[in-house]
Amino acid sequence: MSPLHVLELIQQAAQAGRIIYPTFEQAAGWYAMVTRRQIQKCLREGQLVGNPATDPNGHIDFSMSAWCAGLDVRVTGQLQDQGGWYIIVITVENVL
Repeated sequence: MSPLHVLELIQQAAQAGRIIYPTFEQAAGWYAMVTRRQIQKCLREGQLVGNPATDPNGHIDFSMSAWCAGLDVRVTGQLQDQGGWYIIVITVENVL
């Protein structure tokens, strides 16, 4: 699948609110540093960092970056087809 098509799928899933966030315990390192709104903006408006890769299960691994509230927010996630495309947020970081 082309990077442009993957970006379109990510943006559509984010626009529809099909984003699954990790639990607080899994996200403790970054949860207080980045808001869900910043994550959503990154997924809706950001750019892919590198090329997405498809794992053996058919899930698409990706990284995105966007400027949000004075920070460069970077989201690493996985796009999964669960009867519609869903985004699983894996890690988030902010870069000053």
